[in-house]
Amino acid sequence: MRVTEGRLIELQTAGIAKARTDVARAGQKIASGRALEVPSDDPVAWIEGARVRARQEMSQRRGSAIGRAETRLVETEGALAVIGDALIRAQEIAVQMATPTVTAAERAQAAVEVRALLDTAVAAANTRGHDGEYLLAGDQGLTAPFSAVGVYSGDSGTRLIEAGEGVRHAVTVSGARLTAASGIDVLPALDALATALAGNVVAGIQAALDAMNAAVGQVADARSEAGYRIHALRDSEDARVAFENRLAETQALTSGTDMIEAASELARASNALEAARLSAERIIELARPR
Repeated sequence: MRVTEGRLIELQTAGIAKARTDVARAGQKIASGRALEVPSDDPVAWIEGARVRARQEMSQRRGSAIGRAETRLVETEGALAVIGDALIRAQEIAVQMATPTVTAAERAQAAVEVRALLDTAVAAANTRGHDGEYLLAGDQGLTAPFSAVGVYSGDSGTRLIEAGEGVRHAVTVSGARLTAASGIDVLPALDALATALAGNVVAGIQAALDAMNAAVGQVADARSEAGYRIHALRDSEDARVAFENRLAETQALTSGTDMIEAASELARASNALEAARLSAERIIELARPR
């Protein structure tokens, strides 16, 4: 079969178009850093790359959750620190006021200070976090958990987040840690001390001192729990970042571009394009009428 000049020109045009496509694809690989631009490039590698990307996205969402949870726990530990400081001061007052030589007037004045300490402790216990929820309310985060005299109305719920593949962490401390469920009712003990001081009841003051001693330790335990959970989250974040780095390495192996090979491919495609152009020019020149 005789190949006409028109057909030759048509073939050369198709060849130039393909060469241009090859050049564009090679250039895109270098620009994007990805060897696989469409599934048909390598279906198996494309599927594996998609799995890796899905795990990367999930890990990034975990990172955001870890950050929010750490902020909340830091805020919680800060609130507990304020309560602890109020209790330590109340403990000092109870020691001073439990001696028989103290006058009723002095105890009445001390009662005023303890009431102020109670107000400070209740305000801290009802602290809202950066998300607007009450930090120590358990799962009842939309309602202030402590009354004016420190009675708890929240629950013992503890929230969990997924901090890694198959790894879950508790990320809240419930106000139940400040109730008789964990020892004594911490804030009402302050109210009891203030009442005993105002009434000049020495036996009541001495009993309240025992309660203060227990309360200081109970709040310290709650702070330690918050601190432990903060450190656990930070460890999980370090592990998550290392995990993401490994995923990135896997992604590079499955769909990343070998820059040396990509540059060679671009050079070959560019040479082929130039050759196709020269060939087309010769055919067109031969086809011109003489």
